[in-house]
Amino acid sequence: MVRFFIPYSIEVMPRPLILMSSVVIALVALTGIIVWQSGGVARLLFAPRTSSGGSQSAVTPGVRASAPAAPSRAAPAAQRPALEIIADNLAIPWEVAFLPEGSLLVTERPGRLLKIDHARTVIPIEGVRHVGEGGLLGLALHPDFAENGWLYLYLTTMAEDNLTNRVERYRLSGEQLTERTVILENIPGGQFHDGGRLAFGPDGLLYITVGDAGDGANAQNRESLAG
Repeated sequence: MVRFFIPYSIEVMPRPLILMSSVVIALVALTGIIVWQSGGVARLLFAPRTSSGGSQSAVTPGVRASAPAAPSRAAPAAQRPALEIIADNLAIPWEVAFLPEGSLLVTERPGRLLKIDHARTVIPIEGVRHVGEGGLLGLALHPDFAENGWLYLYLTTMAEDNLTNRVERYRLSGEQLTERTVILENIPGGQFHDGGRLAFGPDGLLYITVGDAGDGANAQNRESLAG
């Protein structure tokens, strides 16, 4: 690599150095390399193309150039964490929640709630319409789930020939859902942008994220449940 040291800015550069700068430009055109030295910091302004046709990465002006990183080495097999597949062949899994005893609840967008421990139990959720990004989406456990068994689901459904979203509450007893209660309904729905996340805050309230249902103006409309 050829180094050029240009101590002057072009505005105050004497004529001989201006002529030298023309030589520098010509050499840059030939080599594709120039390193500007200023204040002890090397700044790579141009980089040559590699043999594969790509370009070597350039250092942004004003950033100290660093040596190439050493090749990463994979950790020995004995040091790698053990991996275990808990479940596979899922149909668009959307949300996961751990039950107090350690088993998992998983929502699948087509409308199934899975309970996974040593086996897999499928719990169909009625009324789900899986269209585009809609379907069975969010899941949250009540902060006192261990005592009351309440869980909350966010799902897409049909209401008067229109896609809408709603939040329902159930009581989970073993592998059965009972006591269905609609918490919030008529949230605008669509093929895209249905929202769907549920979470309890430190204040004990349930927070619900919604989408604009394909109409961006809804996001800023406080009169809409999509806002």
